[in-house]
Amino acid sequence: MRKFFKRNISLILTAVLLLSIFSASLPVSAEENPNSPTIYLKGMENNTKAKPSVSSTLTNKIYDNGETGPYVVSFDGPVYDYMKTEIENSGAIIEEYIPDFSFLVMMTPEVAESVSKISYVKDVIVYEPLFKIDPDFVDDFGNIKDMGEIKVRILTFDDTNAENQIQSFNIKEMENDPDSIIALIDSEEIMKLANLNSVKFIEPVPEFQLFNDVAKEYMGTEGIWNLGYTGEGQVVGIADTGLDTGKNDSSMHRDFQGRIDRIIPLGRSTADDPHGHGTHVAGSVLGDGSRSNGQIKGMAPRAHLVFQSVLDSRNGLGGLPNDLNDLFRQSWNEGARIHTNSWGASGSGVYNTNSRQVDEYLWGNNNMIILFAAGNEGYSKISGTTVYNSIGSPGTAKNCITVGASENYRPEKGQLGDNPNEIASFSSRGTCKDGRVKPDIVAPGTWILSTKSSKAPTSNFWGEYNDYYAYMGGTSMATPLTAGAVAIAREYMMKEWNHTPSSAMMKAAVVNGATDMGYGYPSRDQGWGRINLVDSLKSKQYEYSDQERSLSTGQVVNYTYSIKSDKTPLKASLVWTDYPGSTSASKALVNDLDLKITSPSGVVYYGNDFTKPFDSEIDRLNNVENIFIENPELGNYKVEVIAYNVPQGPQSFALFASGDFGTASGDVEAPICNITSPSNGATVNGNVSITADANDNIGIIKVEFYVDGENIGTSTRVPYSMNWDTTKVSNGTHKIQVKAYDAAGNVGISEEISVVVENEVEEPGTEYVTETYSGSASWWGSYEKDIDVTATGKITVELSDMYFGSDLSMKLYDSSGNMVAKGTNSISYDASAIGKYKIVVSTDWVEYFTMKVIYPIAK
Repeated sequence: MRKFFKRNISLILTAVLLLSIFSASLPVSAEENPNSPTIYLKGMENNTKAKPSVSSTLTNKIYDNGETGPYVVSFDGPVYDYMKTEIENSGAIIEEYIPDFSFLVMMTPEVAESVSKISYVKDVIVYEPLFKIDPDFVDDFGNIKDMGEIKVRILTFDDTNAENQIQSFNIKEMENDPDSIIALIDSEEIMKLANLNSVKFIEPVPEFQLFNDVAKEYMGTEGIWNLGYTGEGQVVGIADTGLDTGKNDSSMHRDFQGRIDRIIPLGRSTADDPHGHGTHVAGSVLGDGSRSNGQIKGMAPRAHLVFQSVLDSRNGLGGLPNDLNDLFRQSWNEGARIHTNSWGASGSGVYNTNSRQVDEYLWGNNNMIILFAAGNEGYSKISGTTVYNSIGSPGTAKNCITVGASENYRPEKGQLGDNPNEIASFSSRGTCKDGRVKPDIVAPGTWILSTKSSKAPTSNFWGEYNDYYAYMGGTSMATPLTAGAVAIAREYMMKEWNHTPSSAMMKAAVVNGATDMGYGYPSRDQGWGRINLVDSLKSKQYEYSDQERSLSTGQVVNYTYSIKSDKTPLKASLVWTDYPGSTSASKALVNDLDLKITSPSGVVYYGNDFTKPFDSEIDRLNNVENIFIENPELGNYKVEVIAYNVPQGPQSFALFASGDFGTASGDVEAPICNITSPSNGATVNGNVSITADANDNIGIIKVEFYVDGENIGTSTRVPYSMNWDTTKVSNGTHKIQVKAYDAAGNVGISEEISVVVENEVEEPGTEYVTETYSGSASWWGSYEKDIDVTATGKITVELSDMYFGSDLSMKLYDSSGNMVAKGTNSISYDASAIGKYKIVVSTDWVEYFTMKVIYPIAK
C-alpha cells in the first residue's frame, strides 16, 4: 500500500521544515490562532541534511495492510479531550504529544486513512526512520556518522517484541529500562534500528560530570540569606561523590553529626568522599559550623540530610541510575522533600531522556522540589567569548529549578570575586535549544567556603582554609546554596503561612523574588535574576494560589488584585509542573497556559512580554510566565490564567504575586457605554469601523463588540473600536451592540442599533489557483499530491529545478481513479468534471524537484 499523506505533507521534504525548527524561540502574536501547526521533531532536521546526497541513508517507510506502525497525527489547533477520544475510538493508540497540536500514534494504514478524514485532523504522516535518530548521529549529507562503537539509548513504544527485535542486531552490551534500552552498538546499526516499528527514538547516552571543574582563577564569595529560620523540620536529599568518612558516627565531620538521616552508597560499597565535592556541597546546604564555632555554616544549619553517594570506583558518577526516577524516589522514601544535584552532562541546551525523567518524577510528585546545576560551559578558552545555549542536562528539564553562578564579593581573590552583580564567566548560559529560559536563577558560585572532606586531597579544592573547610567554585556551589535557601523558605511558608508549597509554587516564589543584576528580563545570562527569596518573603505582601485549580483547553481562572501603592512593583509569576515532553520532539512544552493581567485603566499585559505594549506576544515555549509592573496603577487588576492548549491535562498551576496589596474594591457600579459609529439605521458595506465610548468610576478593562449576538472582537484601549467585514454576512438588516467590563467584573451593555448591509453580489465564476511545492520521488516511492478542483477548466502541472536533471514521469487521475493525462515533466488537461484530482510523479532513480500546479476553483 502507498505511504499515506494528507494535504501538505510535501513540507517534510522541503527546506521550510528547517526554518520551522529554528523558529521555536519566536513568539506568536497575541491575537494569532495558528491553523497550520508546525511539527517540532528533532529528527526532521535530518531530512534537510539528506537532500543533497545521492548516497544518503534517507528512507521512506511504507506499511503493509494491517501492519501497525508509528504515525504523526496533527490537529488544526489546540487539543481538546474529545479529539483524542475520537482518534482512539478509530482504533489508534496515542503514544505521546508532539508540539504543536500533534501526537505520535500507533495504527495501521487502514486506521490512518480513517483518522485522516476527521474534520479537525490537519495531517497524518508516517513517522519516518530518520525522524527517530538524534541529529548528533547524522552528518551534513544525511548519512549516519562513522563513530565506531557507541553507547546509545533506544527508546521504544509499548511493544513486547521490542527487546527481542533489538537483540537480533549486533549489540555489544544491553541494559533495560521500562521505556528504553541502553546498548553499546556499532554506529552502522543505528539506521537499521530506526527502521523497526517498535523504536521511538535513538539518542546519545550522556556522561555525567561534576559541575565544579573550572580553572582556579575563577573567584567569588559566599552569599548569605537569613529569614530567621534555620531549616528545622526540612530534609534535603543530595546525590554526589560522598560524605566525608561515609560513616554516620563520631568519625563524620562534626558539622553534620546528629542530622544525617541516612547515607546510601550507590556507586561503591562505601560512601566516603575521596573527591571532596559531595562534602563541600552538603556543607553549603546544611553544615552547622560546629568546627568553626558557628562562623562557617550552610544556609539551613538545622535541616536534616539524606545522602546518596554516586561516585564509582573509577572516579566517575556510575552510581547514578539509568532512570533518574529511581534516584529521586529513593530519597523521597527516606523523607527528603528537597533534592539538590550539582552534576550533569555538558551540552547545548538539549532536552533529552534524563531531562524528561526529571519532569516525569515531578509531574507525579509535585511536593518534591528538585534543583540542578546549569553547568560550567559558559566560557570558551579558545575564543575568549561567552558560550550561549550551553545549559547541561538534566538542567534543561522544565520542572526543576536550574541554577547558574554569579560572582561573590571576595576582591582579595581576584577579578572573578570583585563584582557580585556579574555572572561568573564559566556559568553555562541559556537559552535551551528550543528557546526556553534557563537558568531559572543564579546564586554566588565562586570561592565558596564550605566543609572539607577528611578523605580528599587539598589539590581537589580551589584553596584550603584549614583542616575542616576549603574553597570551591562552579554552578555546583551555587546550587546547594540555593537549595539551602529553599529549605528555610519552605520552613517559613509552612510555619508562617500554614502552607506546604508545591514544587511549582516554590519555583514561582524563587523567580518572583529574584533581583535583576542588570541583564534584564528574562536573560540568557541570569535567567530571572539572583536569588533574593529569603529577604523578599518578609519584606513584601503576597498573594498565591497553589494547585487549587486544574484546567483543560479553553478554560480560564480569574483573580483580582487590588493595589494601594505605586511605590512597590507588582510582580506576578505563573508556574506549572508540565507534563514530561517527548524526547523525539524539538520543543519541550506540552501543556500551554497563559498569564494575562489587565490594569484598572485597561492596559493589558501578557506573561513574559516585557516590551511595550506588553500584549503583542504570547509565550509558547515556557512553563514559567512573569509579569512585572514597576510602578503599578492604583485600583483593581484583573488576573487571568488561560488554558490555551492542554493536550495532556488537566493542568494545575501555582500563581505567586508580590506587591502592596489592599482589599479588593466593593465597586458595584456598572460601566456606561454606547456606540458612536455607525449611526442607527445607517446603510453600510465593505469594511466598517464600529466605535464606542465607555466610562466607569474605576476603569474599563475591555469592550466587546457584538453583531447579531455574536462576539466579533474585543478592544482594550481607547478609542474602543473594531473592524467589521460586512462581506461575511448577508445583505439586509443586522444588529450591533457593545459590552463594557470594569476591574470588579461589572458589565455595562449599550443600546442595540440596526444597520443595513448592501454589498455588491458577485456572480459565480471561475478563478485559477497557482500553488508551488517542493518534493522528491525515488525508485522506492512515488510523489503524490491531491488538488481540489471545484470548477471546470484547464489543469496544468510543470516540474522544474530537478536536482539531478532527470526526466520524470507524470500522471493525472480524476476523482474516480481514472488516468486522464500523462507526460514527462509537464502535463495539461481540460477538466470537465469537478472533484479531487491526484498528481503522481515517478522515477526509476532519485530526484528532487519543484512542482507548479495551476487549477480552477469556483469563485
